[in-house]
Amino acid sequence: MASRIGVLTVPTRYEGLLDSVGQQQIGQILLESEPDLNAVRSALVEVASAKQGKLLFLLGSTGTGKTTLAASTQIYLASHVSAVLSPPPDYELALSELPAWLHKNINSSDRQKGIVVVNLDGRELPAIDEAARQAAMVNLNAYFRRTSNLLAVWPVINRPFANDLIRLLEEVGGRSALAQQPVHELVGVPKERYYDALSLLLTATGNRLEDAAITREEAESLVETSESIGDYMRQVNDLVVSRYDIGELGASLPRLSIVVSSNADSADSCRMLRRGSKFLVDPERLLQFSRANVADDWRTSGKRDPRHSLPFITSLFEVKLLNLTGSMVVNACAFADDAAIQAEVRKKYPNPVKRNAANTLNRSSLVRSLKGEEDVGPAGGAISQGVSDAYKDLQKFSKTAHKLINKSIVRVITDDLEINLPDLRYEYQPHQNEGLQVDCWYQRDGRPETLEFTHRLADELSPASISSYCLGKIRDYARDYGLI
Repeated sequence: MASRIGVLTVPTRYEGLLDSVGQQQIGQILLESEPDLNAVRSALVEVASAKQGKLLFLLGSTGTGKTTLAASTQIYLASHVSAVLSPPPDYELALSELPAWLHKNINSSDRQKGIVVVNLDGRELPAIDEAARQAAMVNLNAYFRRTSNLLAVWPVINRPFANDLIRLLEEVGGRSALAQQPVHELVGVPKERYYDALSLLLTATGNRLEDAAITREEAESLVETSESIGDYMRQVNDLVVSRYDIGELGASLPRLSIVVSSNADSADSCRMLRRGSKFLVDPERLLQFSRANVADDWRTSGKRDPRHSLPFITSLFEVKLLNLTGSMVVNACAFADDAAIQAEVRKKYPNPVKRNAANTLNRSSLVRSLKGEEDVGPAGGAISQGVSDAYKDLQKFSKTAHKLINKSIVRVITDDLEINLPDLRYEYQPHQNEGLQVDCWYQRDGRPETLEFTHRLADELSPASISSYCLGKIRDYARDYGLI
């Protein structure tokens, strides 16, 4: 089965949203609903004044933002809430076991700092056994009465279910464990802010609608037919999936990584042409720094058909721009399988140390990318004169020995750093009798990946020259795979 195609995904639930942006950025993309926050705020005030736990049901259909509201209380109601805790869902933790789990897992130090919000998500259907439910409510009521600074919010889609549990709690302990208004029906984010929520998500993840050949007008047009913010995100995601659907071609479309090496620091030039922290190229910056006629050609083809635009094509190939220092290349080639390459390096770098190749490459953006890490490593660094001279000598015959240099680099990655690149091939042609010849080809996770190396001198490192090379490679791939 082929892996996902394209860089753009639109999470439709809070858990997916959190996975996409991370805990540190989640507060930057959530849009608050004041009526819903006010309802939770009132319940928090009740908890503080009653000096015991309370229960508040959040009623709403799927996608209205119940889980998001519960999770965001620590962000928007930080003066009240010290922590948010989510017990396992019902299929992992039965309702009868919930009170004991809360007693064991709620940190007393968090309750001393403020109110702990417990999100009882994943418990939207009643247990079949009436006696078991009643016993669970007895224990839950007892736990709330003996525990201060605790608010349990219970997202539900069924009002009769909430009413039934309220009845059981009242039977075993009156209304003391319930918020004054025990059921709050979610208002949710207003429709006029649905597109704003999408924009914040795209900004946080470093993606754009153009990556999936979608216009702003198309995304905005989905607002009116959406019943909730979750439904809107689902409709946008469905549109993304439909645009990325390229039939049987998707099974063979490779991920493309362009790797620039030099005897000067290439990190700044490469970073100037990337976006976010995933090493992905920024199509607009490539066009900005490229020759005007090349940029005009891409923009014209994109206007005729969004699927022929540069953002969409680079998204399909998930094009990354990576870099290596001259030291990484020289140290790899100093112990190449080919004696001529070794000899060329050692003329100017006579005493190489074998472990230096792995040590230096391990810090490269190429290896970080292969490991699935982000662009947070060192920018690069100066190299010695001997290494620089050795790199220049290598670069002189990189056209005739291009494959040998690339094999030397990749050998360190696979043998010394033990990164598995299955079905590894060099100068491979994916399609017979076509022009594309891939420097390095391998396949992971059900999808091909390629490395295209370019070895340059310091005066060939301008953003314009790198942009031109990248655009040429992207066009070669797009043409060979029948995308343009």
